[in-house]
Amino acid sequence: MTLSTCEITYNKEQITFSGVITSFKFYEQIFKALASHYQENGKDAVPTFSFINVVKFDPKVIPNLVGIGIILKHYHQKRIPLNIVNS
Repeated sequence: MTLSTCEITYNKEQITFSGVITSFKFYEQIFKALASHYQENGKDAVPTFSFINVVKFDPKVIPNLVGIGIILKHYHQKRIPLNIVNS
């Protein structure tokens, strides 16, 4: 993975963010990953977001990510788990 590579993917109940997260890539990939999560697990399964492999976030992405988190929190009536430690 190069520094410019950005991926937001779904794998085993976890939506994984990696590389440099730009606004364009965020919108292009987040909804595909969420759709995959709900198709595989049903509408009641709470997704986990993993930021362990993130190199950098475009500052414009943060409010959008928070907004999606708020929507999911209200939909599921519980907090959305985050994995944010980067070793």
